[in-house]
Amino acid sequence: TPVQGPIASDRKMIAVLPMRNLGAAEDEFFAAGITDEILTRLATVKGLGVISAGTESTDQGVIRIGSVGQELGADYVLTGSVRWASSGDDSRRVRISPKLIRVDDETHLWAEVYDRSVDDIFEIQTEIALTVVRELGAALLEPEREAIASRPTENAEAYQAYMRGIWAADSVDCDFIRSRVVYLHRATEIDPSFAEAWA
Repeated sequence: TPVQGPIASDRKMIAVLPMRNLGAAEDEFFAAGITDEILTRLATVKGLGVISAGTESTDQGVIRIGSVGQELGADYVLTGSVRWASSGDDSRRVRISPKLIRVDDETHLWAEVYDRSVDDIFEIQTEIALTVVRELGAALLEPEREAIASRPTENAEAYQAYMRGIWAADSVDCDFIRSRVVYLHRATEIDPSFAEAWA
């Protein structure tokens, strides 16, 4: 489903597939949150038509990106993976590997590896979105640039708690629902001005 309004013929259509979590199952929330943030930032650009591929799991190593893109009506597909550092002093580091692929010939237009501290997560999301816009040749107005660079909070720890509360797998289990509330409450304790966590 397109994220933006009516599709203009001169807009380039890009499908944002869920980032693959290459780490532990409990880290799935982070990959889902990264996907949603990048999609939201791209959706602010009028020259792009942004399509969400949903949150269902897809084995992108088996499914051809070209076929997925055609099915979604996209000219380009943004995909990638996320992995946390496994242990030790680098446990706060995360590796995000986005790839931009043209659907008609499955050409990789751009790929990058961001191996950074989790404290840099907002910069990474902004860099990915800006690079995609540049690679697709879309015009970027200053309000759109500001929207792409916006941050819901300045605190990375509060942001992680927020993502755990929002992006955990759906469940009707009471204990699970309570745990989501705990995470969101924790986010507002860390950053009392975090409006999205309060909402």
